[in-house]
Formats: sequence, structure tokens, C-alpha cells
Amino acid sequence: MLGEQLIKNERIALVELLKNSYDADADWARIDFIDFTKSTTAKDGSKIVIEDNGIGMSEAVIKKAWMNPATPHKVRKDSAQRLTPIKKRVVQGEKGIGRFAILKLGRVITIITRPKGGDEEYVIRFDFSDYDDDFTEKNGEQSDLYLDSISVTLEKRNPEVFVGRKNNQRRIPGSHGTRIEITSLKGAWSPNKIEELATDTLKLQSIFTRLFEDKSDPQNIRFEVAISLNGTEVDYQGRALEDLSALLENFAVLRVEDGTFDDKSLEFRFRLNGEDLSFSFDELRKDRWLNIRFGTAGNEDKTTPVCGPFGFSFYVFDLMAPHSSRYHLSNEEADLIKNHRVYLYRDGVRVYPYGEKDDDWLGTDILRGKYSASAFLSNDQIVGCIDITHRANPDLKDKTSREGLIETGRATEDFVTVIRAFLSYLRSSHYDKYRRTIARQRREKALREGKPDQAIRPLYSHLERKGDEKGIKLTQTLENAYKLERSVLTQRAETTEDLAAVGIAVETASHDLMLMMDKIVGELDGLISASLSLDSGEAEILQKIRGMVAFVDHRMRDLQSVFKSSKQRRKLIRINEMVDKVEKIYRSSLKPHNMEVVIDTIGPPLIVKCTDAVIMQLLINLFDNSLYWLKQMKPANRQIRITLDGSDNRLIFSDSGPGIPKDDVPYVFDAWYSGKGDLGRGLGLYIARQLLERFDYSIDLAGFSRDKILSGANFVIEFSEQDD
Repeated sequence: MLGEQLIKNERIALVELLKNSYDADADWARIDFIDFTKSTTAKDGSKIVIEDNGIGMSEAVIKKAWMNPATPHKVRKDSAQRLTPIKKRVVQGEKGIGRFAILKLGRVITIITRPKGGDEEYVIRFDFSDYDDDFTEKNGEQSDLYLDSISVTLEKRNPEVFVGRKNNQRRIPGSHGTRIEITSLKGAWSPNKIEELATDTLKLQSIFTRLFEDKSDPQNIRFEVAISLNGTEVDYQGRALEDLSALLENFAVLRVEDGTFDDKSLEFRFRLNGEDLSFSFDELRKDRWLNIRFGTAGNEDKTTPVCGPFGFSFYVFDLMAPHSSRYHLSNEEADLIKNHRVYLYRDGVRVYPYGEKDDDWLGTDILRGKYSASAFLSNDQIVGCIDITHRANPDLKDKTSREGLIETGRATEDFVTVIRAFLSYLRSSHYDKYRRTIARQRREKALREGKPDQAIRPLYSHLERKGDEKGIKLTQTLENAYKLERSVLTQRAETTEDLAAVGIAVETASHDLMLMMDKIVGELDGLISASLSLDSGEAEILQKIRGMVAFVDHRMRDLQSVFKSSKQRRKLIRINEMVDKVEKIYRSSLKPHNMEVVIDTIGPPLIVKCTDAVIMQLLINLFDNSLYWLKQMKPANRQIRITLDGSDNRLIFSDSGPGIPKDDVPYVFDAWYSGKGDLGRGLGLYIARQLLERFDYSIDLAGFSRDKILSGANFVIEFSEQDD
């Protein structure tokens, strides 16, 4: 009854028996389907045989362990004792009930075993063929069957199966091992079912990079399984593994390898497409669905995952990639990817049913529907594995039914949530970047190949042949609208190119000017030293010139940080220092117009991880806009107030200007939109937002009254929390 009700199907039953072979330190095991029809239908004389070259069982082990259900000796063992005697594998069985999987397969069982180093072979036979599936009827009559009334024969004999022949070829019985013969078979078999079984044996051990504590020698971990049907070996595994490996290596958009989650430091470390990366779990706490379980970063009440550390590898595919893309998959390749999901392995051996095609154990598809499809990767576009261990993850335990992890307590739900958090990070940070690149390439290709002018001419010819005057007029209207829009876009593109050219020219010129400034300062310092013995008036003039040159030098160095050559150097930046720099640049423009700059500080210093260029361009755009609009106000009411809030990682930039008209609010951050008329390019705030979004920062108009510091424009810049 345990075998019938706890084991899901015949495939899982055979996998449970293979795990017993693994625990017996076998190098190999084989499953033979003997005397089946060509369509793999079982006949009266059909049998299934499972054989391995493990350490076998002694008479004592047979009586005290194998024939004694749910013996507690495995559970009592600590991590060190849970290792197998020879290969030091971590023992997979815990509850001692996997052996009942045999009765899912058939009713008559013969077990032949010879222990390593033993001289005799043992044969165990039991026959339940007279009973129904529920063991309530015998030969059609009601009968109660209890454990103490079961009769099982144990025969001791000279070896007949494990005869000690020299094992020059794998999968030939040697001097020890176990053989299980099952007849009076239950269930229905088919070619597809046997192929699925072959695939299950492929997935029994991880085909990905395995990261678990007790892996010392891969040769000791390796465990091979062969399947034969009527004497012919079934070879689905090798082909499937070769095809899948090629897809993982060559067609995955994102390859996340050698990943680990450290439950002490709460840090993810991994290699993404060959580049070593890391980030803190705390960076993800701002996500609403994660915040519900673990609290917000910086919150004293936030909780820490209790699942323990784990390893991971993920391969993310674009199932909709166009034919022109290097990531395009054929229908057959896409189907192969969809047959694999995210697998879970404990000490290198698979935990079922995670990874099955119809098992969304991480719930990503549910989250896509509940929150946003753009926030999570689809379940069928990820192939991957998670590696845990008995020792590091003691609270992640299998259900007795072999249907996943026990869900009581916090450990399992914490474990699933942490994995979801990482996959959400992959989607929002790296996969989105890939999608944006694809969209840009499509737009560029459309511009290169679209040629609307040429497409319109055949339409005119067609309408003229039809004599459709109304259609011709509508087409002319369409063509005129297209030409007008093209003219506007062309002008914008030319303006952008002009600005880019100016930027390149200024960057090149400033580099040469800085070199010359260094020489001028050096010469002046030499003259000042020589003039000390001359007239004091001349020395004073040289000192003034030296001061003016130093001022120009400092301003030039401030502007250098805006150029592209500096943009890639990310570092921790104190925002108050950058505000001071930009305020000095604009001081000469602000002072004549009686414009006051006030800087307020709340909490600790506001420090962000960014580049000088981004912060400089942000502040320059804000100062430049305020300078323009404050000139429209009366001299007595011209103020810029900058609030630096280190507690909430935000900056509020306010002025007392006329503010932003209500009708303009939706377009403030759009490219080319400017309230300055012909005097504005309409790019400043657009560029500022684009640059900030690269770092997951944001800029918006103040939406709450508490953020509206002054009567004019009020901008709120949010910086995500940084590591110490």
C-alpha cells in the first residue's frame, strides 16, 4: 500500500530504486525490460530487472534494515556518518521506505544480492500476486493482511549471479551487487514512457555545473545508468545531453554559472556570460512582492532567509528571437528547451518533481500574471539547477511522497522566494537590457530597409488603375504627413549629431587645454620664485595671474568629469561635494541676478554609487533650467534650495521660479520638448533621466506636498540604497 499510494508513477518508482543503488556505492546500474512486445506492452512472462554493482547486502542488513520498514538509523546519522563507506557519497535515503517502490511495478519480486567481500549470495522472494491493489482481497475474497502475517523466504546459496567473473566490461555482474527481478507487472508501458524514463536517468544527476559541499572527487560521484528493451540498449540519454549542451553553450542569451548564495552575508556571487558579478540580497528588498516577506532594506524589522546557502546555474533563452538573431531557436530546439526547467539537486542527486515540464515550483508564471509579465522570466525559457546539501540545508527536507520539499516552517518558502528574487533581478537588469538592444536594432533596420517612398509608388499605380480618386487623395495626405514627420525627425537627428560633434570637439580641445594649463602653471610658479628678489609689485601681479589661472584650471577639471572618457568609472560619490562644484561653476552667473543657493542636509551624508559624469550632468541641467526661469522673477524672489536627504537616499532640487505649467507636466522628461521655445533644445531633463535609469535611479517632479519645498519647479531624485 505504501508503494502504491506514496509513489507517483512507475518511472519515479524505478528512480527510487536507482537511488538505492547510488547509496550502495554502485558505479553503474541497469534496467532491463525483458520479453516485452515490440510495442513495449507487458506479457504474462515479462519482467523488469534492476541490477547494480554496489556493495550488496549481508544477511544482517537484509533482516534488520531491508525487511524492517522505516528503520531510523539513517535519520539518526549526523552529516559525517551519512557518507557511504567506499565512495563517501552523501546517503540519499532517509525514511527507509523507498524500497516499497518495487510494489508499484509488480507483485512478484525476487532479490539476489551478494555483499562485497562475502562468499555467499542471498535470495529473497515474496509474492503478492493473489492480492488486490488495496490488499483487502485475496483471490477475490475479503482478507486482511498485516505485516506480521507476511511470509518472505530468504535463501543462502553459493553465488550463481554474482560469480566473481572479471569485470573488464562495464555493466557485467562481478563479485558483489544487487539484482531485483519483478514479474506479474503492474501499469502500462509504451515507447514514450521508456524514453521518459531514459530522460529521468539523465536528470538523476546534474548535467550542469554542480556546486555542493561534499564533492571531492567527481569520479566518486559519477553514477551511470543503462536501459535496455528486449536486449537492445535504449540510447536516448547521450543524444539528448549532447543537443542540450550545445544549446546551453551557444544559444542562451544569459549564462549564469558558478553561482552561490551566501546566507550569512546575504550576497549572490556568480559569473554572467563570462563576467564575475556579485550583489546583495538587500538590494532586492525594495520589490513589493519580496518586501511582503522579508521587509524593506534599512528596516530594523526586516527578516533574514533561513533556508541556508546554495549554488545555482541558469541559462535563459529568447524563445521569440527572430530568424536573423544569433539566439534564434528552431521549433525542435525550442521544444528541447521547454522540456527542461529549473532542477533541484541535493548532494548531486535530483529532488523530484522539480524540473518537470509541467511543474512551476518557483511560481514565476503565477507572479507574471499577478504582478507584471515584464518583471519575471517565463518558466519555460529558463533551464537551470539549484544545488543544496543535507549538511548546509538541514531544514529543506523531502516529503515522504517524493513530491517536493516539506512546506511547513519557513525554510522552503524562504528558499523559493530567494531564488525568485534572483530571477527577477536577471529579468529587470540583464534580460531587459538585451530586449532594449533588440528593439533598437529592429528600429534601425526598419529605417535602413523601410523606404516608405518606394512603397507608396506601387500604391499610386494600383489606385490609378482602379480609378480610385478618393484613395489617391488619401494616399497623398498620408505621404504629406509622412514627409512632414520625416522632416521634423531629420532635423532632430541633425541637431543631435551637431551636439555630439560639439561635445567631441570640446572634449578633445579641453584635453589639449589642460595640458597647456599645466605648462602655464609651471612657468608661472617659476616666475614667482624668481620675482621674490625683484620689485614686490611685480611679484604681487604674478600672484594674481597665478590665482586667475588656478581658477580656470579648477573649472576645467570639474568639466572634465562630464566627458565620456570618465563615464565608466563608478565609485562612491558624496553628493554635497558635487553640488559645491557645480554651484561654483554657476556662481558668476547667479550672483549678478541676486540668485541665492541654499543647501539643506537631512541625516547622514548622501553618498551614491555612480559616476562623476552622471551627477555633474544632472546638476548642470537642473542649475541651467533654474537660472533661465529665475530671471523671469523679481530680484527679491530668486532662490534655489537643494535638500540632501541621506536617510532616504534622495535629493530635492527646488527653485522659486514660475514653476511648470500644468499642461507641460506630462512632457517635461520627453526628448525635444522645451518650455523655452527656440532657446531650448529639450534634451536636458530627458538625458538626465536616461543617465539615472542606467543605475536604477530616478528623477520625477515632486508628487507630494512635503516634497514641494519652493513655489517653482521641484524635482525629486531617488537613489537606491548603496552598500557600506
